[in-house]
Amino acid sequence: GAQIFMPPMEVMGAGWLAMALDPTGAVVGFWQPNLFSGFGGMWEPGTFAWFDHTSADPVKALEFYQTVFPAIEFEKFTDVGNGVMSINGEQFASLTWSTEQAPCWNPVFAVADVKQSANRARELGGEVLFDDMAVPGGIAAVVTDPVVHSALTLFQPQTAG
Repeated sequence: GAQIFMPPMEVMGAGWLAMALDPTGAVVGFWQPNLFSGFGGMWEPGTFAWFDHTSADPVKALEFYQTVFPAIEFEKFTDVGNGVMSINGEQFASLTWSTEQAPCWNPVFAVADVKQSANRARELGGEVLFDDMAVPGGIAAVVTDPVVHSALTLFQPQTAG
């Protein structure tokens, strides 16, 4: 059910990359490692913390991703299909129902200080769409880049104590 718009291509010996639109219309990339395994750790400042798939049909998205990647488990939170995906008990992404935006995968980056990071994004020409939002496990901001205005989320984990 996906539409392949960039078939697998070798990337300078590092691995192979393919790009597609999933059945909901969200762009997704596939990476097969060779010399480069992909991004490293998660949840440290400057690394990925989470991924959020947003579309008007998270159930269709889940069916697709569980077919392509059978190891994906899902914990459903709402009747419209919102929930969390995991592999071997490790949560890595959420599915969110929305008709307010085009289908997409939104990367969430861990930061040490969400206010400072949002301000820096603004200084560099980005736009801060939402700032200082309380979210499960910490606080977040949503910013856009100054070139294509693609949104990404900055997340500061809550500290113990």
